[in-house]
Amino acid sequence: MKEILTLIGKKQAKIGYKFRFIGQCSNYNNCKEFLRNICINNLEKNQVYEIIEVRKVYHDCIVHFDGVCTVKVKNTPITIAINSKFAHEGAILKYIPIKCNNEGCKFHEFCVPIEFEKDIEYRCRILKIKDRKKNICSIFPDFSLIEVEKI
Repeated sequence: MKEILTLIGKKQAKIGYKFRFIGQCSNYNNCKEFLRNICINNLEKNQVYEIIEVRKVYHDCIVHFDGVCTVKVKNTPITIAINSKFAHEGAILKYIPIKCNNEGCKFHEFCVPIEFEKDIEYRCRILKIKDRKKNICSIFPDFSLIEVEKI
């Protein structure tokens, strides 16, 4: 997994803390450019990151009352559903989220994961096969829940 330097509120700056980057805030243009570059330009919208290192470098911030801390983060694996015949640990796959409108399905979040934009093809590495399901879904009668990383 790729390691990235970014900034986070001092209160959240703990090893193991996970957060989803939802994009820039409305005060973005009021930030100093060098802070803006490290704070949000390194992060990808809707991705979940985990803090793996906390550095003792602090900055004032207009969003975080107590200021921000420099941290090193890594992307967390993304769980998706794919046809089981393509689910092999270590394999590289081209992935486009499926079109599924069954939002009541308990597997919907894995078929249409927020980390991937619709209609865009991604290259992913399969890290782990978590579970195999049969005869639950009309789109994928035989699907697997897998953990992937974007490459």
